[in-house]
Amino acid sequence: MSPRDARKNFVQVADKHGLEFSSQSHDWILQLRDKATGKQCSVFGYTFDVNPAAAVEICKEKAATSMVLESHQVAHVPHQVFLNPSNPFTANYLPRAGVWAQVQEAVTKYGFPVVVKPLKGTGGLDVTKATCWREVEAAVQNIFSREYGLAVSPYKKVIDEYRCV
Repeated sequence: MSPRDARKNFVQVADKHGLEFSSQSHDWILQLRDKATGKQCSVFGYTFDVNPAAAVEICKEKAATSMVLESHQVAHVPHQVFLNPSNPFTANYLPRAGVWAQVQEAVTKYGFPVVVKPLKGTGGLDVTKATCWREVEAAVQNIFSREYGLAVSPYKKVIDEYRCV
């Protein structure tokens, strides 16, 4: 769905329910206000203020989202988390053998191509479609040079993507 289509949908919802609608920052910030009660709902990017903080954090981290959806038997693209062995905040959570063998297991399980990406949402930044072991290793090293963790997932050719919270 394009940003223009998303804005159109919000305008339709606002009109249907008699709400005031405003948009700032190229539709990145949306606000809906109930004229009768004065209550307001804001949407900042993909974050709705009606969601609790923990739900927002789970949604920001791909592997966490995958684990929660899996625990509720909800269809999803699986993501496996790997913490950075050189990060002082994550190193103590890792086995002394490191994580490379587990990364290789995940890639073998999913088969090429796979996607390697930082745990937190980045709008596509540092997301790599890896088609061979060299590309997987390069992506892991690149992400671990800046991030505390990464996710490995199977590559899926997406025609339409829907996200609901």
